[in-house]
Amino acid sequence: MSPLQRFDNLSDDRRAAILQAAAEEFSLHGFDGASFARIIERSGLSKGAMYYYFENKEDLYRTVLLQAIGPLVTLWESVPQAQTAAEFWAGLADLLRRSFRFYEENPLAMGLGKSLVRLMTSGQHNAPVAELRAKAEQWTRDFFRRGRAVGALRTDLPEELLVPMILKMDEAMDAWFVEHWGEMEPAEMERIGGLLLDLVRRVLEPPRAAQEVS
Repeated sequence: MSPLQRFDNLSDDRRAAILQAAAEEFSLHGFDGASFARIIERSGLSKGAMYYYFENKEDLYRTVLLQAIGPLVTLWESVPQAQTAAEFWAGLADLLRRSFRFYEENPLAMGLGKSLVRLMTSGQHNAPVAELRAKAEQWTRDFFRRGRAVGALRTDLPEELLVPMILKMDEAMDAWFVEHWGEMEPAEMERIGGLLLDLVRRVLEPPRAAQEVS
C-alpha cells in the first residue's frame, strides 16, 4: 500500500486536520519556506507517522494542492462546448468570474495558489509544478482547438506558436493577481480581469472579428 493510500484510509476528520495544518503552512511560507517539522507539530502526528502517510514534503504539497484547488480545476475542465464564437468568449468570461469568486470564498486556496504561481515563475520544476504545467498546457490546447472549431480564434498563425504564447500570458496575469490579491476590492479585481480577457481576445480573435470588436 502506498503512503497516499494509507492517508486515504484515515478518518475524514483526521485527514482534514492534517491537510489544514499543511495548507496553512504552505500558504504562509510557500513551498520552499514551509517546514515539514512545523506541519508535523501542528497536525499532532509523530514524524514517523507523517512519513507513513507521505513520502516527503513534495508529496504532501501535491496532496494539499489537489485538495484545495481541485474544485477549480474541475470547473475549468467541465466547460461545455460552445457552438458559436460569441458563446466561446462569453463562456470564458464566465469562467473567469467564477474563478475570482472561488478564490474570494476560499482564502486558503488563494494562499496555496500564490505559492504555486511563485514556484512556476521562479523556474523551479518539482513534480507538482510539472504535473500542473502539463495539465494547463493540455487544457489550453483542447480549449484552443475548440475555439478554432467555432471560429473564435485566428487560424493565420500556427498553434505551436499561439498556445505557448497564451500560456505565458496566463502565467504573467496569474503572477500579477496573486501578488496584488487583497489590495483592491473584489469588484475591481474582476474588472481588471475582464480588461485582460478583452486584451487576450483582441490578440487571438480572427483579424476581421477583432476589427469589429474595436
